[in-house]
Amino acid sequence: LSDSYGRVGVPKQLVIKRDASSIPEAVNKAGLRLPLVAKPLVADGSAKSHELSLAYDQHALLKLEPPLVLQEFVNHGGVLFKVYIVGEAIRVVRR
Repeated sequence: LSDSYGRVGVPKQLVIKRDASSIPEAVNKAGLRLPLVAKPLVADGSAKSHELSLAYDQHALLKLEPPLVLQEFVNHGGVLFKVYIVGEAIRVVRR
């Protein structure tokens, strides 16, 4: 990406393994800002592993079902770059 323009970053994220009632406090402690994207912790290719939720407020956080990953929402204008690294090989794909 050295000859490209723009910014590369990783959104702040937090893993919640259990206890949905602790999510709001964990989010505050980690310094995450709403809205948050809630993603399943398991990424096994199943339909459930592709289910995403958006949490816009503290009330929505209490409705989430762990285990999950919470990630700050970043408006990326519909363009994502996936970076794959295997050993010394680096591959970047625009999606």
